[in-house]
Amino acid sequence: MPGSVSDDDLADLADSVLEIARALAPRPDELRDMGSLTRTEVVVVRKIWDHPGVTPTQVAAMTGLARSNVSTIVRSLEGRRLVERHVVPGDERSVELTPTPLAGENLQRLRMLWAERLRLAPPDVVERALAIRAELRSLAGGLTKDPSVTPPHHESPKNTGT
Repeated sequence: MPGSVSDDDLADLADSVLEIARALAPRPDELRDMGSLTRTEVVVVRKIWDHPGVTPTQVAAMTGLARSNVSTIVRSLEGRRLVERHVVPGDERSVELTPTPLAGENLQRLRMLWAERLRLAPPDVVERALAIRAELRSLAGGLTKDPSVTPPHHESPKNTGT
């Protein structure tokens, strides 16, 4: 990192990102249509959506959650028919996680909520933010605890107009 970037500048950037995240975070009543998921459950189901076939250990690394907490959350998501667990062929002790179509529907609702919120910002500010979208995703990926985590390879649920 260039020496011209001060700790204060980096802290201010982090503070701005946290404020954006806070403004976009759904309130519990807004999650009711999504089965009253907790914010942590939303984080986990998003990672599984972005990385179908991911293992619980990989989800823990991507989210910074304890492996035992991920297991508890995955059981909850399975019970809500949002995630399926599949035994890895040849390794009966390992499982891979895949999202269900219901998970995609719920994530689409969440994306629409985010879009609604972002439309409240001045259009020119949103356009400038969209111009650095790839850099923001790259920054997020660079902060992961597991350098082997790859970018999402599953398309985000998009509004198909149906």
